[in-house]
Amino acid sequence: MASQSASPCIVWFRDDLRLSDHPALHAAAETSAATGAPQICLYVFDQVSSALQKGLNAIGASLVLRKGAAAQIIFGLARATTAGAVFWNEITQAPHQALAEEVATGLGEIGVASKSFPGDLLRSPDRWFWDTPVDADAGSNPANWQWVAGSGTDAAPYFRVFNPVLQGKKFDPDGAYIRRWVPELAGLPPTRIHHPWSAAPLELASAGVELGKTYPHPIIDHKAGRERALAAYARVRNT
Repeated sequence: MASQSASPCIVWFRDDLRLSDHPALHAAAETSAATGAPQICLYVFDQVSSALQKGLNAIGASLVLRKGAAAQIIFGLARATTAGAVFWNEITQAPHQALAEEVATGLGEIGVASKSFPGDLLRSPDRWFWDTPVDADAGSNPANWQWVAGSGTDAAPYFRVFNPVLQGKKFDPDGAYIRRWVPELAGLPPTRIHHPWSAAPLELASAGVELGKTYPHPIIDHKAGRERALAAYARVRNT
């Protein structure tokens, strides 16, 4: 039989201000049904959604509002209510993931369980773009690169395979972006900077570029790679 003295379960709402299709809220509801643990719905806000507050009220729940550093607020609320667990949905962007890791670590230190759920509309490859490109940007990563990589919610049609050489020629014809972020190619002329492997030996030498040493050889022939990928997609579609 469910215990009415079970420790509360905190649901930390982040940018997912909804009641339907909310894995963390669903998990908390299941916990409450199994143990009798009350739910505490928390939002650390700058601006709170009135729709979320009204929705919670309609199902007999209330929304705890706090303003400040999310981690410290969650720790304080967990202690004050002797919460047994804190649930939230993931946000797959590096700053938000770092915050979630801080919260999970801190909760563990005070003996409170925590669990995150894949409720974000973005996808985990965004983490790669934060960890790898030196020009990572919160706007470009999910809205641009995930679209290009086919891993976002509004990704390119599968048959449109991103061609970095053509895109570079189109949007950076003089190679200014490459010169800024790939300085080892800065000495090449605009006609070669987007595909240095096609430059003549004299052009490479004049620019101080030695393929395989100062700049790598191509990993794959783009045309051959595109054809291989499309053939694989076609096989999947026909199975």
